[in-house]
Amino acid sequence: MAEEQEQTATRRRTPFSARLPQVSLNDAATIAQALSDLAGPATAPIIAQRLHASPASSSFNTRLAAAGYFGLVSKKGDKYEVTSTGLGLTAGDGASKKASAQVAVMTTNFGRLIQVLSGRSVNEETIAARLQTDLEVPAAAAQKLAGVLVASAEQAGILTDGRFNAAEIEAAVASLPEPPGEAVLARPTARRPADSANGARRRQSSGEVRVKEAQTSPKPPLAPLSSTSGLTLNVELNVNHLSVDEIVLLIEKLKAQPEN
Repeated sequence: MAEEQEQTATRRRTPFSARLPQVSLNDAATIAQALSDLAGPATAPIIAQRLHASPASSSFNTRLAAAGYFGLVSKKGDKYEVTSTGLGLTAGDGASKKASAQVAVMTTNFGRLIQVLSGRSVNEETIAARLQTDLEVPAAAAQKLAGVLVASAEQAGILTDGRFNAAEIEAAVASLPEPPGEAVLARPTARRPADSANGARRRQSSGEVRVKEAQTSPKPPLAPLSSTSGLTLNVELNVNHLSVDEIVLLIEKLKAQPEN
């Protein structure tokens, strides 16, 4: 019960995006072995029954999730089936089991850290620190996951004689369908290039004011003016919207009006 509570707390505190197994490779392999023994796809309750476990227990579901993260099983609908990696790990010969185990470990996000630690001696405190820094694992879960990484690497033959074996890691990476993923860095949104056409903002030297040309509203047509005998008409015209040439043209038209 205490172990199940610890696994549940660790799983909740670890970001889902990290996709890190919460149990070692050997523990997750029990799920693949059960499916192999069942000789075909099966639902979670059937797998749990094969393992004499409760399908609702935290321990079983943690192993089931880890088997998926290691790539040992895949899910279609409500059924799970063993993958080629899981089959190689559970039913292959010695070389096949080792190769499948290394692929399983290196395809998780543990693989990224293992490459960084290649050639180094094991130090779980350093691994825990890298889990927090590189994968944003909370401090409360990092130490336990560091132990999972070390155990899985040792079970896969990647960790030998207390060191992360550089030759084994290189061979494991070369056998992967794809190399372990890299962290995605946020990139600034690209700015649109400034338009040089009239009415758009122009790039200017520092300290100058950027000016956007005002759009002119359409001008109303000029109505003909007439005068009535004996009547004096004072007219005020707003010519703020007119150019100099248009004002001159207006004056000439006014002068040309016939007198009655």
